[in-house]
Amino acid sequence: MNKRTKILNISLFVFSLAFFAQNLFGEGDQSVNFAFITDTPPISFINDSGEPDGFLVELFSRILNEFHVEYQFVPTDYGDLFSKLESGEIDIYGALFKTESRQKIFYFGKESISGGWGQLFINRQEQYESIQSLTNKKIGMVVGDEIGKNFKSFMDALEIPFTVVEYTSFSSLINDVKSNEIYGGVIYNSYLLGAEDIKITPTVFSPEPAYPVTSITGPHKLLLDRISLRLSDLKDDQNSYYYSLYSKWIGPHENPMEKYIPSIIAVILTVLIATAFLLINRRILKKTILKRTSELEQASTILENSLEGIVITDKDLIITKVNRAFEKISGYSGKEVLGKSIVELSSPDGRIEIFEEMRKTIDKTGKWVGETWDRRKNGVIFPQHKSVVLIRDKNGEPLNYSFVCQDLTQNRDLENRLHYMSNYDRQTDLPNKNLFYDRLLIAGMNADREGNIVCVVSLGLDNFKKINRSYGHQVGDELLKMVGDRLKTLCRRSDTVSRYEGDEFTLLLTDINTQEDIIRIIEKIRLEMEKPFFIAGRKVYTSCSQGISLYPSDSRRIEDIPRNANQAQHMAKKARKGSYSFYREEDDRALKLRHKNETMLRSALENEEILVYYQPKFHIHESRITGVEALVRWNRNKSEIVYPDEFISILEESGLIISVGEFILRKACSDIAELNASLERPLKLAVNLSAVQFTDPGLVGKIRTILEETSFPSELLEVEITESIAMNDIASTMKILNELTAMKISIAVDDFGTGYSSLSYLQKFPLSTLKIDKSFIDQMQNKEEDQGIVRTIISLADIMNLNVVAEGVETGDQIEILKNNRCAEAQGYFISRPTDIGSLRLIMVSKDPKQSDN
Repeated sequence: MNKRTKILNISLFVFSLAFFAQNLFGEGDQSVNFAFITDTPPISFINDSGEPDGFLVELFSRILNEFHVEYQFVPTDYGDLFSKLESGEIDIYGALFKTESRQKIFYFGKESISGGWGQLFINRQEQYESIQSLTNKKIGMVVGDEIGKNFKSFMDALEIPFTVVEYTSFSSLINDVKSNEIYGGVIYNSYLLGAEDIKITPTVFSPEPAYPVTSITGPHKLLLDRISLRLSDLKDDQNSYYYSLYSKWIGPHENPMEKYIPSIIAVILTVLIATAFLLINRRILKKTILKRTSELEQASTILENSLEGIVITDKDLIITKVNRAFEKISGYSGKEVLGKSIVELSSPDGRIEIFEEMRKTIDKTGKWVGETWDRRKNGVIFPQHKSVVLIRDKNGEPLNYSFVCQDLTQNRDLENRLHYMSNYDRQTDLPNKNLFYDRLLIAGMNADREGNIVCVVSLGLDNFKKINRSYGHQVGDELLKMVGDRLKTLCRRSDTVSRYEGDEFTLLLTDINTQEDIIRIIEKIRLEMEKPFFIAGRKVYTSCSQGISLYPSDSRRIEDIPRNANQAQHMAKKARKGSYSFYREEDDRALKLRHKNETMLRSALENEEILVYYQPKFHIHESRITGVEALVRWNRNKSEIVYPDEFISILEESGLIISVGEFILRKACSDIAELNASLERPLKLAVNLSAVQFTDPGLVGKIRTILEETSFPSELLEVEITESIAMNDIASTMKILNELTAMKISIAVDDFGTGYSSLSYLQKFPLSTLKIDKSFIDQMQNKEEDQGIVRTIISLADIMNLNVVAEGVETGDQIEILKNNRCAEAQGYFISRPTDIGSLRLIMVSKDPKQSDN
């Protein structure tokens, strides 16, 4: 090879340097407060005139003007955005990532503004080689920004330690990176377009579209839908103002290398001409030649040490030169590939088509950028990003091709790992909620087109928490994995089994013809789930409750079907564990009413809507009132008295019974203590405790505190429990009851005879009273069988040395029967209806309590 050829090849190396970067991919006439973030140019910002400006501002101004909607842009910091949207201080924001938690409180438009991703940027003076460069570095992120949360999850998954520094605004984050207060920051890539004096790294994550958004409870959802439709039309039209504004503010998509090509070509031409001249005038310009040669040698050194693989071919794609990075990437030495066609190094599949497409593009534009699948020396096929440039001679004829190659294997591995993390549950290897919903939407579209049924089954394990407590979380985790494996074997390949959350799984069944087909699958699953699981050398038993919802019969919105199925599953579990239930609209209405009541009950205490009523207990033989039972009423909206059977279960399931029960005890102790101060014989006070209250570790301490604060004597307090509470967790119940009796508090069993308690266990409990259930009292005078049961209970109480109270007494005949059978006390409407403390005072001064029937 002569010297002229060597110099030309070195010059081509200079030309082959490439730089890689990525570009940024209401109603009627009502007034709208439109939020804009003040420090994210060119997306939105305050310009030099103090006015809102930027891509979002100009785009939505155009759209809202078309709708003839009055609007104003409200400057907002990102940290205040969510609270202002929830409170209604602002109505709409133009670009927000959609997440499951945000969809619960915000209503998202159907059309995105644009796509984007999270981007890592650093101080321009810092060095960055790979994601490992972040080890133990300070990385900033904005509070509440989903990008920051996703980046932290991303780094945790990669097990790379770093320090999080939180900011309330994007501008303060960017400024601290510029001033080197922190190493770098993560931010939505669009917000970096206007930033200067920073270095944008190639580390990207969380590719997500951004959508316009409003409050889910606000009045602007219809306007947002209109905006979405208009956005869709604008984005479908390449000549619309959407694209002209996008180009104005953000810029067109282009290869960043293009802006360097003219200067590189100029340098090369200069070098070539100068070198030719120097060869002719060797003696005169010897020093200049040496200088030029030194520069070219430096350029060659730089190219040899480039991290990108560089290949030079002739016009027929025959390789004439490669650098060390290419050898490392491909596994071939330079000697092994020189003289070979570069096409031979590509993957056999489709390589002819790729190079034909490449040549056509290069003939038109002079360059080609894209991805190819190539083959290493060991035969492994791998992805590469290629940037190809055609070099022409002085006559414009093709001379050489320059290939700059970047190995994408690690990128693909990371993409695959991120895809797995985003779409699969790591504990069970099943599709997660995200992937399930993707497949659900596809199944819905297929069903619409072909008229099929889509079935969603929500499956919840029964007693899973008990298994966790009994055997430990490791056994619980292994059980979840084995359940997932067993479900996969029971379903078809076309079906989807996903881990929904916790101990719940969701099945997506397609191509279903009849309800009988569904029941067959459900029954098969039920029977298989009841078989033992062998974990850590032991048999573990469980069962499952299943809820079923069908599309389109249960809803025309495919997104509603999983919620319907989940609701049906909870109805099944409530009815009987191990059963199944189909979604019913009436259950949905009842559940919505229940949720509405729960929401109202959460503020009932604060709004003074919880009332305490008192029903007297009457000593049959002494004809006097001996005590009262505290009962609860709900004065809903202070306009309607609601009885306990309509809301006690809501209080228990929501856990509100803890605070409401504490309020009842405090109020009752205070009321009766005050009343007893005016009576010759003090009244005893009975208060009901629920099963949920027995799970409160602070129960006994709270009772002790209330008695002390209200100065109510503990020996006058009686705690009423049901048989089911007593038998639920015997050891725990026994411990609490013993602590209460040690405080001289007496214990009564309410509704006795209706439960399934064991007499041997009841004998061990420190009881003082049995209360005969109203169901036995009602027909006592007409049914000898009921009267016999009442006699038996009274005899049992005598044997166990317990007091007896008959509940629900409504007639004088019932009083006489109870009196003849030696029952000591009674309560019911015949004595007095439950009443407030004021009316109870009147009853206590009355000579005949039966006349005070409130």
